Amino acid sequence: MKLLTTLITAISVTAILVLHPAAFGQTGTANLITAKSVGEITIGSTVADVKKVIAGATFSRGSGEGVDEIEVKQNGETIFWLVAEAGDENYEAPVDGKTEIIGIHVFDKKYKTMDGIGVGTTIADAEKQYGKLSQIWVEGLTGDEYATFSDHPEGIDFRVSKSLDNDDPEDRAGVYEADKDTTAEYVEGAVISTVRIPGFYGRDFVSGGDASKSFLLSNASQAFKIKIDINGCDKEICEGPAMVQIFRKNEDLPFQTASLKNMYLELGEDQRPTANLIELYGMNNSGVVFDDFDFDGREDIAFRNGNNGAYGGPSYDVYLYAPSIRLFQRNAALTALASQNLGLFAVDKEKKELETFTKSGCCWHQTTRYRVAYGFPRKVFVMTEDATGPEGNMVVTTEELVGGRWKKTSVTKEIDEEN
Repeated sequence: MKLLTTLITAISVTAILVLHPAAFGQTGTANLITAKSVGEITIGSTVADVKKVIAGATFSRGSGEGVDEIEVKQNGETIFWLVAEAGDENYEAPVDGKTEIIGIHVFDKKYKTMDGIGVGTTIADAEKQYGKLSQIWVEGLTGDEYATFSDHPEGIDFRVSKSLDNDDPEDRAGVYEADKDTTAEYVEGAVISTVRIPGFYGRDFVSGGDASKSFLLSNASQAFKIKIDINGCDKEICEGPAMVQIFRKNEDLPFQTASLKNMYLELGEDQRPTANLIELYGMNNSGVVFDDFDFDGREDIAFRNGNNGAYGGPSYDVYLYAPSIRLFQRNAALTALASQNLGLFAVDKEKKELETFTKSGCCWHQTTRYRVAYGFPRKVFVMTEDATGPEGNMVVTTEELVGGRWKKTSVTKEIDEEN
């Protein structure tokens, strides 16, 4: 009986050791980092939710890559950068509590993954949990270094540095050959300096299953290629949260990434997304469109975010390429044009103008043309066709900006029923 009691006690102790997170360097849920949450803060939480969780925190806005980055400080120390879409570009405005969070950058050491890995963990210790270092590379012009491992945790990124106290971008965590920006070697003592969710560089952020797909668009652009990971796919469309990685042609690592709350992709007969198709009143409106929207000689991108345009038509987020920083930036004014009319605007390369279309019922149509200066569209022409009056007639009103002044003309035409 004593032997049996001893065995039961031993088994019980073993079970406790297995189940208790601390036994394997893991962390409790209050400070746990997963692909979708940091502690009690989840992707989709609002700023107001964060304020309830982080007592005494301060929040300030800044500009990110087409989104807002909200710095969260507690006791004077930065603990998070929250990635969000605040809806305007006034970065001096207070942070709206209703703003939803689409990404989190973690700087606080107390938050760790289930394997006990977090800010301050050495790359050597991370290898003990996630396998041998696969590579470190320098991301775009930010100069940030990111690391992946052979058994990398899904949906979590690790930014690395030579040390937490060293901000010199030339003093690297990785050991690079001349003119190379990727390596599988690191300096002794190099550490994880930031943990980011949802991750772009580990395994796919989307969950498995038939509803999740990954696409590489290599021929949609002359200068770029795009990788899209998206949830919510069937045989004809994909619609749901998406992670987009943008590469320069002939490069294997993305220079920019974007987390989209909703993306809408039409799939062709080959079950792959179409690109660069725009059809007024039609069914062919691609989820990714490359064109020069501001006529500066460089390709820009529009991502279809759903069917929020006029009459339930396609709507788009528009990103202009900024050559000064070699990144795409979301343009609020052009996004509004691409979301309030009948689909994406047309691009007239000869006149260097954008053209939108809208309507009301069967018998009122309007065409508007814009010229773009410094990323802002300026209206220069409006034509309204109104057949809601006396039967058989249509009033065509034209307004045109000439020499800084608007000129307006109206003519009444007889409707040709046969044509």
